[in-house]
Amino acid sequence: MGGKPAAYYQKIRKDPKEFRANTALGAEEKFLKVSRAPEGMKKEAVKAAKVLGLEVTGVDFLIDDKTGKRYLLEANRGPGFTNPSPEMDALASFFTAWACLPKSKRCH
Repeated sequence: MGGKPAAYYQKIRKDPKEFRANTALGAEEKFLKVSRAPEGMKKEAVKAAKVLGLEVTGVDFLIDDKTGKRYLLEANRGPGFTNPSPEMDALASFFTAWACLPKSKRCH
């Protein structure tokens, strides 16, 4: 959000027969401190948002359980938000700060 990561969480599948980790399919979201996110992951997420010209972006990564290798899966221009969550607090702060900027400084 605004050039820096605002939330970091892990999605945990509950159904061993399901390969997707969507909350709509029963996966659990475990929110973690952004400071615990690997620096490379944070840089890749910010770069993906910049390349797409997005201020608010949900960037999804897959991590291979065996090798630890990270794959950028997608960057969402309309990420899903869980309420209440740290991401909602960050989103509120971002838009409050944005609204206080002169129009010439706002992203378009």
